[in-house]
Amino acid sequence: MGVETLKQQCRQQLGVYASFSKCQRARFNVLKEKRGSYIDEYVNLWGYAAELLHSNPRSTVSIQVYRDTNNKAIFHRMYICFAVLKKAGRRGVDILLELIVVF
Repeated sequence: MGVETLKQQCRQQLGVYASFSKCQRARFNVLKEKRGSYIDEYVNLWGYAAELLHSNPRSTVSIQVYRDTNNKAIFHRMYICFAVLKKAGRRGVDILLELIVVF
């Protein structure tokens, strides 16, 4: 939402006159707070990965990050493979190989 739209909504919905600079500051603060909440969630990824490994032994969790010029970690991607799926995958391959040998 743009600053002018915010200013108009304040006038129409609240019946309050808000200057352009106040609306601009309010918009900036909301966006800054919203961006901060996303950053906090990315910080928790390592905790989530540790909890997944603790509750699902023999599973695989890999988090890939890039480093910026300030050596700050920037999330790129996350890979999760649960042990149950690994086991089922191996069993599926074994069954497939047995079928190939039979025919």
